[in-house]
Amino acid sequence: SDITLQSSDRVLFKVHRRNLEMYSQVFSDAANATATSSAVLDLMFQYTHPLPQPDPRKVDFNVVKDVAEA
Repeated sequence: SDITLQSSDRVLFKVHRRNLEMYSQVFSDAANATATSSAVLDLMFQYTHPLPQPDPRKVDFNVVKDVAEA
């Protein structure tokens, strides 16, 4: 990782700037990125890595809704 983001509930996420830039217009300027809760960030970051994708049916609806807004 080359960047650390902190959610509003103070959870730190170590991520790769290039992944943020490639997969999200919201994070295209990753150095100036802001975000919400750790649950939202955690789910978003799962979609930016080449791993099996999470099943949104098993995720709290409010988290899925916030990811969709992000």
